[in-house]
Amino acid sequence: MLRTPAWILKPLIFLLLAAASQAQQQRVSQEAINLAVDRGVAWLLDQQRRDGSWGENDMASGGHRDPRNDLTAFCTYSLIKCKVPLQHPAIERALTYLETTWPSTTYSIANQILLFCEIDDERREKRLPELLDRLIELQHDRHGIWGYPGHPSIQTDLSNTQYAVMALRAAAHSGMKISPKVWTRVAERVLLHQQSPIDATVEVNPTSIKPLKKAGFAYLLPNLNAPSKGYNVPNSSMTTAGLAILRIAEQQLGSRYPQRLKRKANIGIELGFRWLRESFSVKENVAGDQAWIYYYLYGLQRLGALFEIELIGEHNWYWEGATELIKWQGQDGHWEQGTYQQWPRQPMPHGNTGYALLFLVKAMAPVTSGSAENRGNYTIDDPRNEVFLRASVRSKVSCWVSGFGEGVIEDNSLQSPQAKGMFVSEVRYYVDDKVLTRVPGDPEKPWRGERFAAMLDIKRNGNFKVHVGVVVRSNTDESGTRELFSEPINVMLTGVLEPWMLEHSRFLEVNLLSGTQVSVTASSSRGDWTLADRAIDGLAASRWLCKADDENPTLTLELRRAQYARALVLCQSDSQLAEIGRHCRVKRVALRINNSKDPMVVELDEHVLRPATIELPKRIRIRKLEIEILEFEPGNEFKSEVGFSEVGLLDRL
Repeated sequence: MLRTPAWILKPLIFLLLAAASQAQQQRVSQEAINLAVDRGVAWLLDQQRRDGSWGENDMASGGHRDPRNDLTAFCTYSLIKCKVPLQHPAIERALTYLETTWPSTTYSIANQILLFCEIDDERREKRLPELLDRLIELQHDRHGIWGYPGHPSIQTDLSNTQYAVMALRAAAHSGMKISPKVWTRVAERVLLHQQSPIDATVEVNPTSIKPLKKAGFAYLLPNLNAPSKGYNVPNSSMTTAGLAILRIAEQQLGSRYPQRLKRKANIGIELGFRWLRESFSVKENVAGDQAWIYYYLYGLQRLGALFEIELIGEHNWYWEGATELIKWQGQDGHWEQGTYQQWPRQPMPHGNTGYALLFLVKAMAPVTSGSAENRGNYTIDDPRNEVFLRASVRSKVSCWVSGFGEGVIEDNSLQSPQAKGMFVSEVRYYVDDKVLTRVPGDPEKPWRGERFAAMLDIKRNGNFKVHVGVVVRSNTDESGTRELFSEPINVMLTGVLEPWMLEHSRFLEVNLLSGTQVSVTASSSRGDWTLADRAIDGLAASRWLCKADDENPTLTLELRRAQYARALVLCQSDSQLAEIGRHCRVKRVALRINNSKDPMVVELDEHVLRPATIELPKRIRIRKLEIEILEFEPGNEFKSEVGFSEVGLLDRL
């Protein structure tokens, strides 16, 4: 046996160790990943709409979208995978919202299946069988895979199929029965999305002078000459999709996998991995649209988990991807790609943030990161402050005094018959400059490290300024006191389940306008995205806004069939915590019902997110309703364009 000389081997080992050390130094830390996950989760929670949904106000329509369900199920699933507990108000609100309607597209059905497979209670038992039936019904009779049910041209594609297969896998793991025929049809068709093998440019077969072959997967059937924006060309995101689908089919079929098809699939997997190794990147979706870079990275994570591999070629896919994601995260915690365009969809902040989080927490593998127990911790401990304050924000805000600034204790010490020191009479916790909670001290005993902890019972979600005042006995006046203050902490509270929330998550079920033909007109509309009918489309993400120069902003609803109603519901334009103050807040309206001459003038309360429920004088049969905005408070971005995100009628209070 030939041996490598030591004089060659030692330098080689040194170089390998040096390279490994350099790679380790460049690797992002686990702490940085945990922080990125925490910030991303906080941003997603901040984006939830008043009705429990997540949504984007765009104009994409047609067969691509199920605007009521797409993002809500996906964001909820992402949060659960990031260890947000099922009992969190955001999760409860989202699940209640989703139960009010059924999804219609492959993506929305698949996302709900993935979500409800994470919930081990009666909601899963109630929802999952129907969702599974709906998904299998959408499997194309002739092609055997999935696409957009309502799309005029794209009947099936590899992306919809990937989501359908992931959902079927989750359902099977939850005990649902899936026919082997479903899996064999999928495997057969997916192989048609793989290009004809071409020569690999890097690897060479050691037993032959011929190069090895490689073959990637395409969104549609491969056709290098098709003018379809690259949809027929193999790319990274679709190659990860094709490989993942074949792996899942193999796992689910087991011994029932037809041998001829299995051999063909195994060859396809080998060719696909060789394409992926040669084209590997975590910075771009090679040969595909960059709009789907985050979607591709999540696909890469699924691939690594399904095949239980840490390396693709020489690349550690997870750590390289995590390093890039940390760089790309926005200052407020979210991820997005590009500027707005309808297709390929951009910037998709909610979707891309979910994909990034699912990658970082290895959603289809044992969780690597996610420090849910560390979220919402705040500290004020600058020595220049008089008082050090700490706060922990969950569904409530816990606060305590952790110390005092430089020289504060010495400057406020006094001598008593019992002892010398700083004597605390009371600790006051302020929320938005008003005392919310008082904790008594002992003015007869010097301070010895007591924390004076308190739970601040804030009863609604929002941004709050919290600071503490420590009242101490004065060292210049025996009968007097002095109050020492901390700097304020700005906290975002998202975990309060306010009484109206779950009820409003079912607004679609009780809103009389949901099942009624309504003609909606407005005195003016700011643009195509803010037309009058956006106020009754059932989506909290959209809104009607008038033009800036409209002196009498008015929304008029005419019902084709009159409805008996007891109350009117008006939802302000700002529909989530993240945008409070962005739009105008309506303060006063005039209501004219059925052309009444004397309008009903109503003052709306200051709670922007809570729907304003206006009780009518009696149960009235309404055919026409006119809502005139009499007074409003300008928004930070929209100064005069005023309106509502949703309007509804109720027949019960």
